[in-house]
Amino acid sequence: LGTPAVTTLGMKEQEMKKIAGWIAQVAHHVSTYVLPAEREARAPFIKSYKKSIDTDQMIKGLREEVREFAKNYSFV
Repeated sequence: LGTPAVTTLGMKEQEMKKIAGWIAQVAHHVSTYVLPAEREARAPFIKSYKKSIDTDQMIKGLREEVREFAKNYSFV
């Protein structure tokens, strides 16, 4: 993630603050998930994690908010 890509699209400080906020929200939201120390437990954990993220209402809401935001810029 970097500013060159978003500034190329015409985004400024306000948009970067919004993007940083989304990143922080997601990082905080998923911070309770901890990758198991045991190697053999990791694959089932990741599979379960992906499934739960796909149906997570907070993540789905942010995903839609980001999509709406992105429509204002040329990459969508």
